[in-house]
Formats: sequence, structure tokens, C-alpha cells
Amino acid sequence: MRIITGAVEQENGYQINFLKEPETTLAEALAGELHLFTTFERGNSEFHPTLIINTISEPAILLGRYQNEASTLKEEAWKYPVLRRLSGGQAVFMDKGSVFITFILPEYSKYLKAQTIRSVPKILNDIMLSAFRTEGLSLSLAAADVLTKRGYEVGGVGFEITEKTAVCECWLGMNSSLKLPEGTNAYPALSDEAFTRKPIAITEILDDSTFPQWDQTMAEIISLKMRWERYKVVESTWKWLDRERIAGLKSRVTIDKPTSENSELTFSRLIEDYIGFVQAAVSTTEGRMFQEVKIFGDFLADSAGIALLEEKLRWSPVKKRPIALIIDDILGNQGHVILGLKRLGTILEAIMDASGKEETETEGD
Repeated sequence: MRIITGAVEQENGYQINFLKEPETTLAEALAGELHLFTTFERGNSEFHPTLIINTISEPAILLGRYQNEASTLKEEAWKYPVLRRLSGGQAVFMDKGSVFITFILPEYSKYLKAQTIRSVPKILNDIMLSAFRTEGLSLSLAAADVLTKRGYEVGGVGFEITEKTAVCECWLGMNSSLKLPEGTNAYPALSDEAFTRKPIAITEILDDSTFPQWDQTMAEIISLKMRWERYKVVESTWKWLDRERIAGLKSRVTIDKPTSENSELTFSRLIEDYIGFVQAAVSTTEGRMFQEVKIFGDFLADSAGIALLEEKLRWSPVKKRPIALIIDDILGNQGHVILGLKRLGTILEAIMDASGKEETETEGD
């Protein structure tokens, strides 16, 4: 793929690369995205924003970045490939013909009118919704990550943001809904207070004549919504070296079936919040200090914020107030973003639940 094109930028203004993959597996799509993401993270000033549209060739289950596969999926799910995306959110089923879209920006502050990291997801969502409208697919956003048409869930959207790179991911159920197949979802039923999902295939709403064409017009509309005076859309393809790199990254996006081995961590129960569930796993010292804390769930967040939270909780006392202060200090400030939860207290509740279980198990030993 032609990524480094500095001369074009100097002569013609900014550039956006457009890549269309009409028949690819979800593993290849996610590995291709990861290839670009790791490339952009190296920070070369000549990298350009890139839009990739993948039409999926075989069924697969797609998990959110922070989901615990052992709590999310039943045994039956593992007859499909199970893969993990860069963004958070719910698990979905990507059947043949589903569409997975990546819009990735190196040095995103150069292209987006974002004041803080917290404003980036909304800007990216607005850009992608505008691009969909050009394809005749007018969608609404609900519950932070659900794309709806006529009140039905037809897709989803998520993000990953680092200091250098911003990624917007979109997934659409074209011929089949995004609902996990019968017998694969391990979650309990949500209460009436949670977000109600009504998944449906786009084919049940639109006829074939109005189906999106997924052409470079999308990239043109995206560029107009960004901080650009001039732009050039360049149609790209994966080169041989890209394909080799992508093949080597498939294992990074593929999830292995959980084993029955005993974990050194103690897991909380699933704590419900608006977008789904939150879960924590902990290990502590005899003096009741955290040795390790892992946060799982269906929320959306920048990975650096969750990683920092888990790091700061290590060696802190297993006491409610210090934990609450750490959570608020990290996820409540402008340097990080978390969406889909009505309250950060859900994370605190999950951590305390796991801690209480571990103490009980230790006393039992």
C-alpha cells in the first residue's frame, strides 16, 4: 500500500488513501488495520489518513477490546473464528457479506478540530455518519456505539485513540443481523434499565437498488469534514510486503479458546450498566494490597486510560475510597475518555466484588 507520499502533499494539499477489499476474512481486515496502526504509531510525518472498506467473506465473532471472552461466549461460539478489534463495545456476529470499515488518522490533531481527547470520538462519529449518508445509508447513533436505522440496530462504531493515532471502526450487518448466534452468548439477560438492542439486517430495511456502493466518494466526503483546504483521494492496494506483514499479524487479532486451567486472578460477577456489563479480576497480597487488577467490559475507552488505571491500582490498598479516587482521577479527567457507562462507580463495584470473593476464598483455604 502506498503510505509515504510526501511530494503529493506538498504539491496538492492533504491526501487521503482509499482501499476497498470486496472479499476478505475478518482476520485479514483486522490484521490489515493493525498493520497500519502500528506503522502510524512510529510517527512518520508523511503518513496519510486511510479509509479501508472490507466486505467479509466468511462468518466470525467480533469481540470488543475489553471483553472477557470466557464471560462473554459459550462453548458453541468457538466453532467460529473469534477475533478482537481495537475498539471497545459489544460482541457482534459478522456474517458473510457484513462490512467492516476502518478510518485511521496519523497525527490526528493535524486533521481534527479536537480540543481534548474526549471530543475525538464524537468528531469521528459525525464524520462517518456524513460519509454513510453519501452512500444512501442514513443512520443514527445510540448508546455510544450502536448505529440504528428506523430504531433497529444495524451496525456499530468504536474508537481507539493514542497520542499519535486515532482510529474509527464501523461494523455493519448487511445480509444478517449482528446478533450473536443462538447458544453462543454467555451473558445473562439485561434488565429494563439497560439499553435495548433490536438487531436487524440492513437488507430487511433497504432494497438492493439503494445498497451502498462503498466507493471513493466516502473518502471525499470525509476529507471535506476535516481541517483541510485541499485534498486528494488516492485509491490504494495492499502491496506484497503489506500482505506478508498482515499474514503475520493474524495471530495478534485472533482469540484462542479459554482453557479450564485455574487463574491466579479472582473474577467478579458481571455488573450491569447501561451499555452492558463490567467485570474485574484481582489478586492481592496477604496484607490486602492489589498485586494485579484487570478491568473488563462492554464500555468504550482509550486503551491508555484503562492501562493506566490498572497500573495505578497495583499496590494500592483494598479499600473503597482510595480505589474510587484513583478511578475518578484517571477516567474522570480530560486526558482520557470512557463511554457507555452511566457511572464510574460500576468499575468500583466490580473491583470490590472481586476483592471480596478473593478474601472469602483465601479464608476458606
